[in-house]
Amino acid sequence: MIQGSARVIDGDTLQVDGKRVRLFAIDAPEIKQTCTDKRGFDYTCGRAAARALQTAVGHSPVLCTSRQLDQYGRTVAECHNSQRQDLGHLMVAKGHAIAYSRYSNKYVLDETKAKQQKLGIWQGKFEIPATWRKKQHDLQSDKSDL
Repeated sequence: MIQGSARVIDGDTLQVDGKRVRLFAIDAPEIKQTCTDKRGFDYTCGRAAARALQTAVGHSPVLCTSRQLDQYGRTVAECHNSQRQDLGHLMVAKGHAIAYSRYSNKYVLDETKAKQQKLGIWQGKFEIPATWRKKQHDLQSDKSDL
């Protein structure tokens, strides 16, 4: 268990009690990632996801139950706000993150509903966060080859 005040790093990562915690089974757009809204305008969906997570966390302590460590040494955990709401569920249900079904199907129904209701990133067009990260990594690799 990790418990304490939380600082939002991005839409799926918190700093809790001095520890970096990645929310279990969700993937949110990266801070610099942009998406297209329903009117066709670009917006920083990564920043919108981080703001949504900050709203869900509020200024109260969070409680996280560790599931595993990821490839970067971060704790992967299910976290709840002071109202005992599952932060992963809130992020996916409101369309600010996708269900990371590669790791669990826990939030797939939440994603389906958000998609049907065209909430958050589902209102327009976006790139899957993992695909966006890979493209950014490849671009950096190409630059270092020059």
